[in-house]
Amino acid sequence: MHKFHSVFVSHDGRVFSCGHGQGGRLGLGSEVATLTPSAMRLQNSDGFSVSCTMACVGRDHTVLLMENGTVSLVNFW
Repeated sequence: MHKFHSVFVSHDGRVFSCGHGQGGRLGLGSEVATLTPSAMRLQNSDGFSVSCTMACVGRDHTVLLMENGTVSLVNFW
């Protein structure tokens, strides 16, 4: 949870975000603000779904620790 957005990781590795979406910080593919947590699409470079174990949020970023040990920065533009 941070000033502009919050990120939630479920027990099964899904990730949800909500808040102010400027800069794409929510990882939902748009900059629209959303009050209801929405699921992020988590895929590896091959297009397969991956699970998340932990999330870290800052003012303008979200970093995810994936189940396979990789670290992913949520897409910003």
